[in-house]
Amino acid sequence: MARGALMATFTCTDEDAWQILVRVSQHSNTKVHDVAEAVVAAT
Repeated sequence: MARGALMATFTCTDEDAWQILVRVSQHSNTKVHDVAEAVVAAT
């Protein structure tokens, strides 16, 4: 769901959405799962 939300918001591909989740996860030292939950909760 998080990838879909990012794809709709930023008009990006599935792979781009995954890379966004991974980058945010690494930058914030947060698990990808937690980042994805936050994205879904914000939409």
